[in-house]
Amino acid sequence: MGWLSGYGYRMAAPVAQPTTAGNRVLTIPIPAWFLKDQGHILGSSYEDVHVTKADGTTELPCSLNAAKNALTIDFASMPQGQTTLYCYYGKSGASAPT
Repeated sequence: MGWLSGYGYRMAAPVAQPTTAGNRVLTIPIPAWFLKDQGHILGSSYEDVHVTKADGTTELPCSLNAAKNALTIDFASMPQGQTTLYCYYGKSGASAPT
């Protein structure tokens, strides 16, 4: 499995088993406000928070909610069965995810 280049931290997020493959919008908890307070998230607007598929390098579109405690992820063509997403953070100068 790969690692998204330049990131200092990665958090695994196991995803429940959908019974069919297809497009999904997922919400996963992440204590972004706490991680920023601890100096692990570097971007002033949390732009260094990114999410990948299980391979660790294929990025998924995501956005952080206003309370900075959950990510909404657009997972097109999510496979059937269990998978793991990875949340990366801690990259200076990162662009916001698309």
